[in-house]
Amino acid sequence: MTETSTPLKIWQRMPPGWIEFRAIDDPDVWWESYLASGEGWLSEEATRVLTTAFREGVSAFAGTSFDFAGVHLTFEPTPAVWMMCTQVIQTVKDSAAAKSAVDTHRTLALAKLGANGSATTFRSGDGRVGTITYTAVPSDNPALKSGGVLLAVGELPLPDRRGSAFITGFCSDLDQFHDLLIRIAFTLDTLQLLPEGQEPPADQPGQAAQTVGSELRGVLDHG
Repeated sequence: MTETSTPLKIWQRMPPGWIEFRAIDDPDVWWESYLASGEGWLSEEATRVLTTAFREGVSAFAGTSFDFAGVHLTFEPTPAVWMMCTQVIQTVKDSAAAKSAVDTHRTLALAKLGANGSATTFRSGDGRVGTITYTAVPSDNPALKSGGVLLAVGELPLPDRRGSAFITGFCSDLDQFHDLLIRIAFTLDTLQLLPEGQEPPADQPGQAAQTVGSELRGVLDHG
């Protein structure tokens, strides 16, 4: 693979409450510490459900390389763990090596989903067309109340087609697959590659990404 000659910093918006994985050296130690911080308000059942879900997510992402990754917990309508890993493949425009690098990463990412994935598309604020492939992974673990977990892989070409951005997403609640796909589309649409030392505009509202999420929800609801 031939990379771009200028080092670029990956920046993306994430929903409030996301915890970046770069700050987690040992997931098990971090998780126990996190649970300790919730002592007194987190029920035993919620603790059991979230612990199972967190371990399922860590297992699903084992061996996955990433430029950015995060974890998020929600408690309504049911306790759930969300994870997203971003990897950006930067290449020289239209080169054979570029196409090969992107194709290889796409194949490896989609292999996590098995043979039963479904797919949908979305359009970014500047008109690029992205794809999200997703699947439900059944589980007989009683702590996973919905009967399994969700895995999804989103891809959006970088501006000027200098590679692609990929997000692998996980949610421990099958009933929230709409929201997982919308979060992936939102994050891909807000992703920017910035020269070192340059910060994203402070006044960026992210309204285009919110519109992308709304349009994707409409596609899913009627698909």
